[in-house]
Amino acid sequence: MQSFSSHYYVNIRDTKAHFVRFGESSNKIIFLHGWGGSTESFTQLAVQLREKKPDLEIILLDYPGFGLTGNPPEAGMDSSEYAAWVYDFMTVLNIPRAHFYAHSNGGRILNKLIQKNPQAVKKAVFTGSAGIKPPKKIGQIIAEKIGFIGKILPKSVRRFLIKKVLGARDWADVKPYNKKTLERILAEPDIGEELKKITHECLILWGAKDKMTPYRPSGETYIKNIKNKQYKVFPDGRHGIHHTHTNEIADLVAEFLK
Repeated sequence: MQSFSSHYYVNIRDTKAHFVRFGESSNKIIFLHGWGGSTESFTQLAVQLREKKPDLEIILLDYPGFGLTGNPPEAGMDSSEYAAWVYDFMTVLNIPRAHFYAHSNGGRILNKLIQKNPQAVKKAVFTGSAGIKPPKKIGQIIAEKIGFIGKILPKSVRRFLIKKVLGARDWADVKPYNKKTLERILAEPDIGEELKKITHECLILWGAKDKMTPYRPSGETYIKNIKNKQYKVFPDGRHGIHHTHTNEIADLVAEFLK
């Protein structure tokens, strides 16, 4: 079977939202990308999943500040506001309930959606998800300080220190219109206790070599605290397992959604 996709735009809270749709069905799954990602992050996985499960409609969504969707407000957005925005997206498209696949920062957003609007979520897939805070490394602490005292150092020097010397790529590479959003998200508390409240059926997928959201403690916390779950850890997997283990993940998700 060949999979075809179509691009759409819809207005959500005065923001022009871009999304991609594979197929059409009452049985839907919405993909939430990570920080710096977009609908393009999941194209290969969406094609394979659609071929394995042709009764499933797949929706890839860009949220404010990413992909082809408009920018967030000047004050930025936190995870709860992104979750509310996703819920508004569902309302505008008349989607009362959907499955979700959330990667990295998308997992933090999906958690907030479940906490606030649990009736909107059927089954949930979390991969390399964010929200668990390990102790900060000294480089991260210094990078944040440099980011906030930007006027003292030339921009080129500041960027070099943050990205090359300290390895804090998220902060160094963030677009100006997303700075406030990243500040707010980084300031959010750990979500470990909130995960214990999730009663939905969940599939948790992680790369054992993930350096962005390390399996210890992030993956272990998701697996431990979410009660109703299946899980798989890929021994050779890194953060982008949907790129490197696409076929296997498509099989796992298709089976999970039966």
